[in-house]
Amino acid sequence: MINKVIVSGKLADNPEVEYTSNGFPLCKLNVINLSPKKVDGEWEDVETYIPGIVVWGAKAEELAENCKEGDKVLVDGKVTVREWEKAEGDIRYFLEVTAQNVEYFGSGETMNLDPNAHTDKEPTPEDENIPF
Repeated sequence: MINKVIVSGKLADNPEVEYTSNGFPLCKLNVINLSPKKVDGEWEDVETYIPGIVVWGAKAEELAENCKEGDKVLVDGKVTVREWEKAEGDIRYFLEVTAQNVEYFGSGETMNLDPNAHTDKEPTPEDENIPF
């Protein structure tokens, strides 16, 4: 069985680090992306709010330090379900995405995902002496 989620979009708010009772860092993200929806017979891009993405460890601290609301993110993770019991004895469940990898990009940057794109970097002597 495969449990894989990929979410891309913009941060809905500034990421903030929290710490568990054991001192382990975590950061909860909310992401907004655009999804097509038919409105009055025409297709429009509508904002979709994706709550409940949890980032653990050093990446949580890195995100909180380097990202802000509106920054673009690409999250790769898995769906997890947390269960708890209310004081009345009712069992409750919460569905969230546990991030396994998060890439972030400033709001003004564009990404070039073309693997054949060339850089302006001049080759160094080390590059030219590679024997293959």
